[in-house]
Parts: sequence; C-alpha cells; structure tokens
Amino acid sequence: MRKLTILGILVLALVFAVNVLASTPDGMTPAEETVCDQLKTDGISKGLYGLCVAYCEAIDGPAEIIESVEDFDKSAEPPSPILLALYQNKMRAGDPQMPCVNYVGSCPVWTQEELNRIGTLGGTTLEDIEVIYTWGAEYFKDNENGNGFKHYAQTWAIHDKFIGYYFSDGTGFPNVYRKQYLTEAEYNACKQQLINHKTQP
Repeated sequence: MRKLTILGILVLALVFAVNVLASTPDGMTPAEETVCDQLKTDGISKGLYGLCVAYCEAIDGPAEIIESVEDFDKSAEPPSPILLALYQNKMRAGDPQMPCVNYVGSCPVWTQEELNRIGTLGGTTLEDIEVIYTWGAEYFKDNENGNGFKHYAQTWAIHDKFIGYYFSDGTGFPNVYRKQYLTEAEYNACKQQLINHKTQP
C-alpha cells in the first residue's frame, strides 16, 4: 500500500511538472518553438535542439519595458546565459548559431533595419537615466508607444551586467521580443546605435 501511495505521489508530481512546463511566458509549449526545428536535421550535433528550445523559452518574457533598477535586478539572473554557453560549447563545425539570437551587426540585439523602424509610426524618444548609490547604472531607451502598439530598443548596464532589449508588437512589422546579455563592448555599441538613431534619424 505504501509503495502504491509513493507511486501515486510521483505520478501527480510529474503531471504538475508537465503543466508548469506547458505554461511558458508566450503561452506556447517548448515543442512550439519552431525557430529551433532546423536543429532536428541530420548532421546537426545532438542536444542542440533541446538547448535551443530551453534558451528560446528562457528569453521569452513579459512584453513590458523595465522601468526601475529593482525590476532589472530581479530579472538579471535567468538561466539563459548558461543555456547559451552550453549551446555554444556543444557546437561543432557546420552547426548553426543559436537561432533566436540576433548576431547581425555591431549590436547583436537588433539589426539596423529593426532599429530604423522605430520612430516611423508616430515618434521616438531617447531617455538617459543615471542612477548612483554605491554603484552606477546607465539606462538608454529609444521607444514609441501609442495606438495599441509598442516598439522599443533599450540597453541596461548595472552591477557589471549588460543587457539589451528589442520589442515590436502591433507595429505591422514582425512581432519580436528579444532580450540578450551583452559584453561591455557590445553594450557600448548598442548604446551608441540608440544615440545615433535619435540624433541622426
């Protein structure tokens, strides 16, 4: 009887885990991360598909601009950097880069074409906020909000962590939510692109 009870608990735990896994931020289960399907083909290193699904789900997040240092700090430790590192370590010659990372251009978070679209639907603003406590942070955001759409590119630098976002929703362009951890050099390139985009449209 005791063995049966333990088995029942394990089954219930498994069902609960599956339901939690299916409740991903974008409402799509990992199996529906179709951007990773290219990794199922013959000749691609084993394990890359699973890491791709896990990474793409990990960077799926709420479609909201982070407005405070506290919110950034809470979001600064997801598993996505570890998953991306595991993917890159497992890659062999001929394997594709992580499909849901934008590697194009000096700023890897967005393409120049994506950045050029911001401001074409009604206006764009650039915010530069510096926060100083016992450490400093710079926050650059170039975005437009209105008429039921959100469109922004932004960078954060805080606690020696660098992060970039690109978001397009309801703009008539492809819907994209992209969040990526950056090196300091990549962060500086992204930040400069935002400044150039605002000052030299």
